Amino acid sequence: MNITAHVHFPNLVRFTGHGRVANEIIRGLHSNNNVNLRLYGNAAQYRKIKPQLETIIQNLRQPQTYHLSDRTISKLWLLPDFARFAPKFKDCDVVLSTNQTYIPTGDLPLFVIWYDAQNLEPDLYKSSFGKWRSITALKLLAKRIEQSNSYVITISHFSAARLSHFFPSLKSKIIVSYIGVSDIFFEPLDDLSNDEVGVHFKNKRPYIFIPGGLHYRKNAGLVIDVIKRAFEKMPEVAFLISGFNDKFYQQKLQQTAGNFQLLGYLPDQQIKSLLANASVCWFPSRYEGFGLPIVEAMAVGCPLVTSDCSAIPEVSAGAALLVDMTNPEAHLDAIRSIIYDQALSSALSQLGRKRAEQFRWGFITRNLIEKIRTKAGIR
Repeated sequence: MNITAHVHFPNLVRFTGHGRVANEIIRGLHSNNNVNLRLYGNAAQYRKIKPQLETIIQNLRQPQTYHLSDRTISKLWLLPDFARFAPKFKDCDVVLSTNQTYIPTGDLPLFVIWYDAQNLEPDLYKSSFGKWRSITALKLLAKRIEQSNSYVITISHFSAARLSHFFPSLKSKIIVSYIGVSDIFFEPLDDLSNDEVGVHFKNKRPYIFIPGGLHYRKNAGLVIDVIKRAFEKMPEVAFLISGFNDKFYQQKLQQTAGNFQLLGYLPDQQIKSLLANASVCWFPSRYEGFGLPIVEAMAVGCPLVTSDCSAIPEVSAGAALLVDMTNPEAHLDAIRSIIYDQALSSALSQLGRKRAEQFRWGFITRNLIEKIRTKAGIR
């Protein structure tokens, strides 16, 4: 099967968020013997990242490129009179958009990876011009997909249901394909130099690891409340927080009595080390279209406490303690139950490792290819 994959080239060498997912998908397609892959994107961006990209993915075909910026061309493709901006693809059976962009492909089937519906949810983000602009663009994207030989690939059944709720006309065009977790999280920590971050903190005191940072969607208000309560009930335990922090919540936390440390963004190897040495991974998010940190924790074998909402129960599938996202005392009780019950901690560790096996990228990519082939009618 000949696949042309539209990419934002910098994402392929930027290992955070959607960029990490796009990188894994492209590497998986490229290594599959049943796929002939060609990339498609901005020419200047490709020239800039080509040396770095070639160290990550070897022997890629020469990509097909354009000279307008990604932002400009993606807007032009959404216009009603978009035919004159339509690219011409050679030796192509299917076009895959890895960054939620509509591409006029004529008779060729287009598959758009649309991660989740969080930007459409009314209560997750404050009203602003940016939010209005994002929702307007998503409505146009949905309309173009509805009117063409196009399909949506989303990352959980929960996300599929939410997208169908907002755009009922897309329901029959939505395919669910989970995303995977990097192989790094499945590999043993046999090199002490790779484990020094987690060991460093563990030697000081037992700790709870919180991936995802402090902001509203990650339930920062509840996190701060629990850290304050924990300081009274188990002052010997620290809370380590990685990821982006909203300034409002960061300042609020720094005014709170408790044992905590903000670590900022971390590479996968350090996240793995912190998970491997943590007493608990705590992920009390309000909303997840999938919840990659959940699978990373399970792959490492770190006992997990998380919220009972959005895609989290679907992804964790009985391998974590699920708690009401609005109840700080229940979250603290769940954390303490793991810390002070070794049998429960070991059981959750084993259940997590078993569940995480379903999210290895090799399996995920093969499954994605088969779903694309079936939907496109390619034998």
